[in-house]
Parts: sequence; structure tokens; C-alpha cells
Amino acid sequence: MSSMDLVKNDYSQAILFEQIKTLNTSVYFILITYAMTATAFAYVMWDVVAPTLLYCWGGALSLVLLIRAYIHFKFNPALTAENARQYSYYIITALGITGLIWGIGAMMMFPSLEMGYQFFVLFILAGIGASAFSSNTIYLQGLYIFFPALLFPLAIRMLFMEDTLYLMMSSMVLVFTLSLYYFSKNLNKSLIETLRLRFENSDLVVQLRIQKEEAEQANKAKSKFLAAASHDLRQPLHALMLNVTILEERIGKGENYPVISNIYNSVKSLESLFNALLDISKLDAGVVTPKPVHFKLQSIFNNIKVDCRSYAEDKGLLFELPPTDVCLFTDPVLLERIIRNLTSNGIRYTQNGYVSLTVEEHPGLATLKVIDTGIGISDEYISDIFEEFVQLDNPERDRGKGLGLGLSIVKRLCDLLGCRVQVESAPDKGSMFYFTVPLGKPELAPEQIDSEVNYTPKPLGHFVVIIDDEKSIRDGLHNLLESWQCKVLAFASEEEAIDKLKEYEYAPDVLLVDYRLRQNKTGIEAIVAINALFNASIPALVITGDTASDRLKEAEESGYQLLHKPLHPSNLRVFLQKIPVS
Repeated sequence: MSSMDLVKNDYSQAILFEQIKTLNTSVYFILITYAMTATAFAYVMWDVVAPTLLYCWGGALSLVLLIRAYIHFKFNPALTAENARQYSYYIITALGITGLIWGIGAMMMFPSLEMGYQFFVLFILAGIGASAFSSNTIYLQGLYIFFPALLFPLAIRMLFMEDTLYLMMSSMVLVFTLSLYYFSKNLNKSLIETLRLRFENSDLVVQLRIQKEEAEQANKAKSKFLAAASHDLRQPLHALMLNVTILEERIGKGENYPVISNIYNSVKSLESLFNALLDISKLDAGVVTPKPVHFKLQSIFNNIKVDCRSYAEDKGLLFELPPTDVCLFTDPVLLERIIRNLTSNGIRYTQNGYVSLTVEEHPGLATLKVIDTGIGISDEYISDIFEEFVQLDNPERDRGKGLGLGLSIVKRLCDLLGCRVQVESAPDKGSMFYFTVPLGKPELAPEQIDSEVNYTPKPLGHFVVIIDDEKSIRDGLHNLLESWQCKVLAFASEEEAIDKLKEYEYAPDVLLVDYRLRQNKTGIEAIVAINALFNASIPALVITGDTASDRLKEAEESGYQLLHKPLHPSNLRVFLQKIPVS
């Protein structure tokens, strides 16, 4: 029975099941207690009660106790929520018969006994009633039958003994019975409420789990949609980037250059939007692993200065980035992305004043601060700005202002590095974003982080094999590489490439393969096949437009260098310049 069924039944069936289960846990103990009490009772009454009456009473009680033990042994293992109601009838009947045997037996023995033995009988019945109160309160319906059957026969008998003392004793028995009813009802109500709350809490847990699973499924669907859309849109964008680069190289700085430059800038803007989506997908995929090293922060500051100063100056802002000799111990690539996003964000939302980037040293730690005099953020929105696609000052969704992923990426990266990004802001006064990272050891830090190989226009001369199922991309790469004086073979599939390469006695210098090929094949499989053909380990570059988490993870784990579409030609050239020409 599911928790959803329990909601429909108002938990009554489940509560009854728990009541019966609880009663059954102490059945054997209760039966043994009854047997021991009956033995002690018979021993005391042996010389003062007619043997026939005692035998009949003892035999009837023994038979009932044995039947109860047998039924419990036989049917308790099969107890379920569905048959608990039927089993409860047995409980009520068994309690009623047991109470009657004690009550009728006491009623029949009582008149012939001396006063002391009469009080002993009352003591035994009161003790059995109190014992039933403690062990059966969980199931009140059983006590409704047991208490009258146990106590009323003797109480009624005493009413007819025409003595004030017995009349008072009968009244006390009735008061005792009512007291047991009262306390049992209150305790039972508390126990039932406890069970109900337990099921309600359990239900809430199930509902929360279902909602969590639905949210996770929705998130997966979102990621899958973004991955599919991103891949399909990256394909023409990738081809466009390649062809714009070729066109730019052919036209040079002539009169048509401004047009080419505008097209190039538009493509770059689209590329930055896709890269933001890619960053989110990579972080969600768990393929980003921090690689902490000792390094000088100034190297990152230098990169930020080159990229952000002109952006700030174009808006008439003062960009403050003082020199520093601080050494840090963290992942420099991820840290630079955090600082770059915060700095770009500050410049974007600042119209007058300045944007500054500073660092403060503390024992073992350094606090990095990005401060601006921009539009600021009110307290009610502080918790929202780190969510995906949130842009407080972009109601028209101007894509020139980004996707609203910058701060979401910052938060994810800070979590990855084990630091917490914090913000202090006031509307129309500006904002300060800050976080702390561990200090490093200067003696272990290189002079600067390894930079990319400088772009140079000299011919390359590599023998390059391209595998991509998109003709426009094959043609664009083919033309671009030929303009760099490379020998190029371009194929649509692994099979086509293998068939042609069998005619060559020497291996290519480098392989450029799309990750996702036709017929559910991957570029990694194509690389392995070509390496096997030439019994070599050919340098290879995997190019992908995928943002799907599982594919990104597989591509990252392949061991081959990975670049994402749209492929920037300068990045491709940097990669090729590192490959020796055969």
C-alpha cells in the first residue's frame, strides 16, 4: 500500500495495522502472565472453593489461552494492512472471552468466600484490569469489551448481596471501571495522534521525494534541451566563424573590413552566450575538477587588465586594478573565471564612477574584492542574483547584456573551490562582491602561469585529417587550413576516412574530429581506429558542440584535448603550432 493510498484512506487502515502489530508484540508475555496469575489464584483458592468449580474455571481459561497462543502463532506472520480489520475481530473476541472467564469465575466464587479471600479476588481483578490498561490501550475497542466482561459480573453480584459494604464495593468497582475507560481513552487518543503524525510525516517525505525527483527530471530535461539546441545551433555558428575568419584574412583592412568586423563581433557575441551555457553544463556534469597550484595573483590581474580595461574605458569608467605581490594556492583557471565574471558584471551594470579589483591579506587567507559604483541591488533580491537566468536590470531580455548566468557560474565555481562568495550592495550606490582563498608559497610559484603560444601568421604545413558530418563545417575548416598552407583531407565519417587513408603510407600529423558523428558513433572511436590503422598515437583534437552532461563527461575523460564549437580559429592555430610537422 503506497503513501498516496494512505492519504485517501485518512490513514485509518494503516493506523489499525500498527495497533494490531503493537498488540501482537506482547501477546506471549500477556498469556504467560495470565497463566501465572491463574495458577497463583487457583493455589490460594484450592481449599476454600469447590474443586469442581475451580477445575471448570481453570480448564476454560487454559483452553482460551492455548487457542489464543495457537491463533497468534498461526496467523500473525500473515498479518497485513489489508487483513488487519479481520484480525482485530479475533482480538476483540479473545479479550471478551478471557474477561468473561475471569469475571464469571470471580462472581461464582465470591459469595462463599471469607472477607479476606473476597478482597483477594478484588485485588486480582483490579490487577488484571490495570495490566490490560497498560498493554491494550493502543487498541481501545478491545478494552471496551474486556473491562465490562472482567468487572461487571462481580459488581452486579455484589449489588444483590444486601449489605451496605458490598454495595459500596460494587460502586467502587464501577468507578474503577469508568476510571480505566477515561484514562485509556485519553492515552489512546494521544497514541493514535502520534501514529497519524508519523504517517503524515512519512507522507510528506514521500511527496518531497516525488517533487525532488520531478524537479531533477525537469532539470535534466532542461539540460537535455539546452544541449540539443546548443549543439544544433553551434554547427552553423562554427561554420560561420571559420568562413568569417577566411574572409577577414582574404579582404584584409580594405573598405569592406568594417562590415566583416561587425559580422565577426556578432559571431563573438553569440559565442560568449553559448560558452556561458557550456560552463553551466560542464559544472552540472561534474567534469570540472579544481587543480590547485601555487601562483602569483598578478598574472591573473594582467589578463583581466588586458580584457576589461578597454571595456570600462569605452563606458567612461575608471578601472582600478593595483599591482599585487600576493601568492595564492588554488586553481588559477577557475579563479580567473570567477574574477573575470565579477569584473565584467560590475562594468556592465555601472554607468558612472569606477570598478575596482583589490586583494587584502589575512593570516593564511586572501580576500578578493570587486567593487563598483553601479546600480546596486536591494536586499530582497540579493538571494536571487546567483540563480540561473536572473537579470535584475534587463527586463527586455537584451541578449547584448548576456544570459544572466555569470553570477550563477561564479557561485558554482566558488563552491567548487571551497569558498563562499558574498555581496554587500545598496541601490544606486553600488556593490561589493568578495570571497577568500588560501594564500600560497611564493617560492613554489612560477613567474607566471603558462600562456598560450603566440598567434603568428606563418604557414603551418601540417597534414591534417578532418572528420565531421556537417559539410559546411568540413568546407570551412578545409579552406581555413589550406590558407595556413596545410595539406587537408576532410571526411564525413570514420569509415570514409579509413578507406581513403589506407592508400597512404604515412600517418597524418593531426586529427580534427567532431565528437558526435552519424550512426551514433563518436570522434573518439574514429581516432582509435585511425591510430590502429597506422599503429601510431596521432595528436588529435576533439571538437564538440554538445553541452549534455554525460557526453561532456565522456569527452573529458577520453584523454584527448577538447575544444568547443564555435571553434575560434586562433585557438585552433595555437593547438596546431604545438604539433610537430612530419
